[in-house]
Amino acid sequence: MNLLERIEDYLDEMDYSKIQGNAEKMASKATDGTLKVGKEVYTLTFNPKQWTYEVTNSKGEHVTNFNTKKLSQAKKFLKDWLAN
Repeated sequence: MNLLERIEDYLDEMDYSKIQGNAEKMASKATDGTLKVGKEVYTLTFNPKQWTYEVTNSKGEHVTNFNTKKLSQAKKFLKDWLAN
């Protein structure tokens, strides 16, 4: 059996019925947070439908989105994004 056949067999045996439930469980663990940079406070809100963090400033204006499910990663992305 070659590699392609083994991959096809593996995919045929996967239980796809659990994917949605596992995704919802992972999204429910994501937390919202804030990050203060200088005098500005940014709010990071997880959007479970898009699996992104939405960033707003202290005026409630949308600033950007980051494609991650980890708050720590979103904060790092925001710091880097603001530095450039």
